Amino acid sequence: MQVNNRRYLSIGFFEQNFLVKNLTCLDERENAYRLRHEIFVNELKWVAPQASGLEIDIYDDDRMVPLGVFDQNRRLIAHLRITLPQRTFMMEREFTALIETPIGKTNRTVEISRVCTEAETRAMKILTPHGNMHVSMLLYKGLYCWCCKNFISDMCMVIEKKLFRLLRMSGFPCRIMGKTIIMPDGVSAVAVRINWREFESINQSSKPQLLAWFNNTGAMRKVA
Repeated sequence: MQVNNRRYLSIGFFEQNFLVKNLTCLDERENAYRLRHEIFVNELKWVAPQASGLEIDIYDDDRMVPLGVFDQNRRLIAHLRITLPQRTFMMEREFTALIETPIGKTNRTVEISRVCTEAETRAMKILTPHGNMHVSMLLYKGLYCWCCKNFISDMCMVIEKKLFRLLRMSGFPCRIMGKTIIMPDGVSAVAVRINWREFESINQSSKPQLLAWFNNTGAMRKVA
């Protein structure tokens, strides 16, 4: 993928029976939009319904990179969207009220949004050297792999306070950037920033098995 003369590389790897990869065809992307509609429209009610059953917004253009986790039947079960630095972030438009600390946006900063896992697989866990982890953690492993491959050091995202605490406990140095807001479903949300070099530095001593697992993708799958 090339944006403004910069080429972004795709990733893809197998983790036990799961495949983590960039979504590279129309069918895969439509399945992601359908999963997002189920989560963000039907379940959370954060977004208005769309007649197509596909949750698509203005950020789903050629300056975003979709990532997904597929089960053994090649069914998409988890997804997130990476917005590239060449585009205005949601934080810079829809969530400005949340920001008190400057984003400090550079060509190595991306925004993560539309993070979701289908309801039926949220409780599913996989065995890793760091212990049993939820399948959704494969999204973050894939995100880390993609960021490393494309020399991205920082990511920003708006997440639930519950997820913020979970990520902190899991070894992610999330730094709150401002205020807390209440979303339509009643949950509290905050804007956070995560630096991958800080993630590596912290976990090298505190959670070395987690860091080793994040860096172990086996034989990298060739992705078109």
